[in-house]
Amino acid sequence: MMTKAIEHPLTIRELLFGGIDGDPRVLMGRLEKRKAFDELGGVLHHLSRITLTALEGEIATTLTGLLEMDLGELILMGFLKYRRLKAAARNTVVNPDRTELVTLNEPHVFTSVHKLRAELLIDGRRRYVLHFNLTVTLTVKNLVARVSDGRLVSLSGGQGDAEATLKWERFEIARAGVPLKLPLVVRLGDGFPLLTEEERAQVEEDLDQEQPAH
Repeated sequence: MMTKAIEHPLTIRELLFGGIDGDPRVLMGRLEKRKAFDELGGVLHHLSRITLTALEGEIATTLTGLLEMDLGELILMGFLKYRRLKAAARNTVVNPDRTELVTLNEPHVFTSVHKLRAELLIDGRRRYVLHFNLTVTLTVKNLVARVSDGRLVSLSGGQGDAEATLKWERFEIARAGVPLKLPLVVRLGDGFPLLTEEERAQVEEDLDQEQPAH
């Protein structure tokens, strides 16, 4: 498989469907091929075409939030759990003039699981609960992170892989994986905070307590 250089933010939709499937009929077609509707206990079989079309739109709307997630942002969220980056963040809060470079030479795997629940109402009565499950696994290595003032301010170099699986109940709607040439385009702006507000406040409080009284 060829490595894909990402020159713009990559969404889950692009990874799973090639970025062209905003049309709910595409998703519904995938479900029908896998006989996913059988799970609804025949509820859908007697529905009118108009009602089914409305249902297609409802499912597409329900999935929009999941499919529009950005892989770069998911990597950043994974970094929040990486101890070396957290340590660098604390060090640079204690020493505001200090910048630290953290190398991630060995592969680091970030797995993100997202569950979505939506109720299907027909004539005002609940007939079925839709359960969607999205699993995203990101592997990154040979990446250099620059940390300043408790924030991740830049990423350079790097290689990685992205895999995603979308399921409705036990039925797999889509699965895809692609090697990536990092860094993904991420909107760091003034920097991505690596510490929560509570963690940063605790570091600053500890620093104040260490200062000699005048």
